[in-house]
Amino acid sequence: PVHTRNGEEREVECMELLSKATGHEFVNIGDDQVHIHSNEVGCTPDGVVLDELDLVKTGAEAKCKSPLEHAKLWLIDNNDELKENAFDHFVQVQTQMLVTETDHWYFCIYNPFAVDWMRFKFIIIKRDDAFIKILKQRIELAKQIKAEFLQQFKPELQNAA
Repeated sequence: PVHTRNGEEREVECMELLSKATGHEFVNIGDDQVHIHSNEVGCTPDGVVLDELDLVKTGAEAKCKSPLEHAKLWLIDNNDELKENAFDHFVQVQTQMLVTETDHWYFCIYNPFAVDWMRFKFIIIKRDDAFIKILKQRIELAKQIKAEFLQQFKPELQNAA
């Protein structure tokens, strides 16, 4: 889709703007992104900030959308608004905090064709422990369903051997 192409083309510039705006050195951006997983759940942050032990202190999710989508995301200023108006992004950010065991995450948007004052914006999203508790329950349920589904194939696999 167009959003994905826009993101791939503009994400690095967005992350550079975020680094400049926050003073944090975000690493593992662009082609150097790293998939992180814990307890069979994974994420691929658009960038992370590492501590002195190379553990993730925080990270970022960058969205580089079409003008209309960019404008909608521009209106979001906090956790509740992200949850209400862009639930898929909220889930993505909370999942990244679950996997990395962090307490906040940066959500940034960038569109180089927007008017100057509206090209780039970031907000800090805080970890929502109540939501993450539900997310963990859903993940465990999904793992159980997957295991039961795969169990159906076990007899055929044994007969094929």
